[in-house]
Amino acid sequence: MIYRHPHSQLLRQALLDFADTPHEALEAGESAFDEVTAELASALAERRRVLRAGWQDQDAQAQAEEFRHALRQYREITERLLRL
Repeated sequence: MIYRHPHSQLLRQALLDFADTPHEALEAGESAFDEVTAELASALAERRRVLRAGWQDQDAQAQAEEFRHALRQYREITERLLRL
């Protein structure tokens, strides 16, 4: 069985309902979008918190490598977001 995210299922249902109830279908699509963007913002904030915790209180010797790793992570995440 293929797993489908609940939001995908909501969007699929909205598409199926569009012919009969276009306004309600559009509201359902907008609601799914809003929920997904809120979840994404929360996940990104948590990722930022974890990255920051990894380098914020490092000693001088470990600091350079942790900074380098964190900067790579920030770059990768930012580049992925820019491709959206």
